[in-house]
Amino acid sequence: MPRRKVYFDTNTLFDLTQKRCGVTDADAKRVLQAKENEEISVLVSMVHIEEVAAGLTRCPQKACDDLKYILSLANPALYLRWPLDILAEQIDCYARDSCPESPYMPPDSLQKLRDPNLHRDAGFLQALEPYREQRLCFVDLLKNTYNDLSSGWKNLSETQKRVREDFADWWGEPAEALAGVFAKCLKVFDECEQRGIQGLLQVRSVRLCVGYLNSLIYSHVIDNKESTPTFKGWSPRPSDWGDALHAICAADTDVFVTGDGEFAKVLDRIEIPGLEVVKLPEFLERLGN
Repeated sequence: MPRRKVYFDTNTLFDLTQKRCGVTDADAKRVLQAKENEEISVLVSMVHIEEVAAGLTRCPQKACDDLKYILSLANPALYLRWPLDILAEQIDCYARDSCPESPYMPPDSLQKLRDPNLHRDAGFLQALEPYREQRLCFVDLLKNTYNDLSSGWKNLSETQKRVREDFADWWGEPAEALAGVFAKCLKVFDECEQRGIQGLLQVRSVRLCVGYLNSLIYSHVIDNKESTPTFKGWSPRPSDWGDALHAICAADTDVFVTGDGEFAKVLDRIEIPGLEVVKLPEFLERLGN
């Protein structure tokens, strides 16, 4: 495998650190070895840190072990900022036709996280509170948007559903509506509309966030074959909303690795040039070759 930028969602990193879901100690070491051999460059994001930190007060030793492994994988130059900040800035810059800042934190930003007494640092935990609040607000926005838009499609006839059975045929109208929601939240809808909502959808962070939610709606309305072919047979899991943050982080990576088959399916529908979605067992097998 040529050297590529790789992003793991947090649960997949936990699989590696805690040897869950069939992951062995040899697997975890193999990923570390690939990083040390410069076969891969691993991106770490503030989402990872915020989610690991959630366990620092409940089970500090376990959380510290998780964090230690994650930091051992991380490329310090590829530490992604909070994804909602990246998303908001890139939408605003599209509206103003300007260039966004780097999505990365300064390279020394990870250094403090290596402190073995981090779980006792009240200032560190307090500094994460605004991000947790943003996460809750973002989840509410996604839920409300999901409910508003998906309810508008629930009465599609079977013929209309067949016309949209391919995700590419489904993409257009829901994607534009979703992109418009985010632009309105930032009070730049008029500017984005003037430049073109389709152009906004070419911004990778926007396309991934919009595409992720659009793909959830598609799963709900069209690709709902496991229970019944009706709108009521499927609904997002609580974890699906937080996964949207990881989807945004995928904007700057080559390979997105997840152990969650449903997440992989939802994300893989989105057409993003240069981005490959891979499940963890397949990724480990590639490293072995």
